[in-house]
Amino acid sequence: MSDNKAIFRRHVDEVLNQGDLAAIGQLFAPDFVGHVQLLPAPTMSREDVKQLFAMYRSAFSGFDATLERLGIRSSAS
Repeated sequence: MSDNKAIFRRHVDEVLNQGDLAAIGQLFAPDFVGHVQLLPAPTMSREDVKQLFAMYRSAFSGFDATLERLGIRSSAS
C-alpha cells in the first residue's frame, strides 16, 4: 500500500503542483484507461491525461495542492 501512496504523492507534487507532465509517463501504466463520467469522452488514455492536466495548469496557473491526509483502500475483499 505504501507504494500506492508514494505514487499518488508524486502525482500531486510533480504533475499537479510542478506541472511536470512527463511524470505521467512514469506514474501511469502504458495501457492506462481512465473512466471519467464528467468529460466528453467516457475513457481516457495516458496521453489524454497529459492533455487534461495541461489544460488544468493553463486555467489554474497558481494552483497548489497540499495533502493533509491520505488513505488507500484495497479493492480486494
